[in-house]
Amino acid sequence: MKITDFSTQKYDTLFPNPHSDIPFRSSYAIQILEIEGKSNDTIRIIFGGVEKKYIGKFRDGWNLDYYGGGPVGFQFDPYKADKGEIFVSYSIQ
Repeated sequence: MKITDFSTQKYDTLFPNPHSDIPFRSSYAIQILEIEGKSNDTIRIIFGGVEKKYIGKFRDGWNLDYYGGGPVGFQFDPYKADKGEIFVSYSIQ
């Protein structure tokens, strides 16, 4: 996902596939997020209940344990920033 609109928050939710036809693929174990970009002030990213803040030029990766079969939320909050360009990808595996 490419984010260039800093006027509003962005939300998304990942849902695990409970009916996978591939053995061992229906059980997920990790939440992954990769983010890279720049902003003119502080932004907030919330993924899987964890919050991190970024400012300026940044690049980061998250690997979080995933124990449940429930949905995983993603939120981009421009917080104090009003411009920038961010590339983010996230998944549960």
